[in-house]
Amino acid sequence: MHLAHSVAAHADWLPRAPIGNARRRCRMDNHCRSGKYCVARTSTGPAVVVRPGLCPRCIDDIEKCWSELPEYRRALESFKAKGSSAGGERVGGSSEPSSPLNVRVVDLINAIDSALSVLSLRPEARIRDIVTWNGSIDGVSFALRVRGLHSQADGIVGLGRVWERRRAPCPECDLPTLGAWVGSGVVMCTNADCATTLTQGDYEAYCLIKAKEK
Repeated sequence: MHLAHSVAAHADWLPRAPIGNARRRCRMDNHCRSGKYCVARTSTGPAVVVRPGLCPRCIDDIEKCWSELPEYRRALESFKAKGSSAGGERVGGSSEPSSPLNVRVVDLINAIDSALSVLSLRPEARIRDIVTWNGSIDGVSFALRVRGLHSQADGIVGLGRVWERRRAPCPECDLPTLGAWVGSGVVMCTNADCATTLTQGDYEAYCLIKAKEK
């Protein structure tokens, strides 16, 4: 059985490929489908792509999320009990005794398990391969789902990356909004109306230019 069909049989939540006009629109789209979350986003919008889907830098970013997801899944077990710092929910006005489990965490674990079911079918599956699926599963939507699950888990577990602000103003909007996740090698502007990104090398060259201007 084809892998994409096998995965669909094991994980009903997986996003389906767009059909009809939606599929044609996707084919015509020449920008990264990460949208405002594109790590290569510039002042003009998401990165331009040769083929519809994700830009290479987003694929690399989500590849990292994908490789870390099993570790986050294991760490979430420690946050299942209510009273942890995961932001448990209470339902007011109910006569039912509250669950000893944190529903938010349990739901997230189940969603991650569904995503990781791909690995049970093909242990070597990588995001760069998955994004090419265009049959019963929309591989790009699956990849974006992986990034979302990773972000949710990181918000609970706190294994995550450290944000480091940069002193130089953004070269595009001139605001003090530059920063980077430690170890990422990508400097980003947090101004939503700008969202410029720079490589570490570009940022260092920019700082040298700014220093000469003083």
